[in-house]
Amino acid sequence: ALGEGEAAYMGLDVKRYKKRMLWLVTFCVALATALCGIIGFVGLVVPHICRTLFGVNHRILLPASALVGALLLSAADTLSRSVFSPMEIPIGIVTSAIGAPFFLYLLWQQKGDSAVDNSITQTPENTVLQVIAVQVKRGERGGRGAHGGGG
Repeated sequence: ALGEGEAAYMGLDVKRYKKRMLWLVTFCVALATALCGIIGFVGLVVPHICRTLFGVNHRILLPASALVGALLLSAADTLSRSVFSPMEIPIGIVTSAIGAPFFLYLLWQQKGDSAVDNSITQTPENTVLQVIAVQVKRGERGGRGAHGGGG
């Protein structure tokens, strides 16, 4: 809960750890989808859609996720039955057609944010220097260096 800088300062290879965790989570999601079916994919997509639409307040997010999930599945079922009327498209194809592009958008958006965060190589020395620089900007650190400030 302290952050990447503190983890790197304590000796953890953050980049390697994040990569391992990403693979582990990806495997778990793939396993859950394989066991529950592709309709379970809705349970992964809908909360992210609702968070984008309604914000992060959980009092609104939880009921909104239930409602939007039901609406999304009903709409996907209606589309799967009516697009090619004598035939039925499997509902998983429709839910994947909605969910996969949204997840790609989330990944693209997150990659843009992480590119900004990782612009400086995170080493313990850089982390300490960044903290000191922030403190100096805020005026939290006294200026008793070469400029001779006092306190």
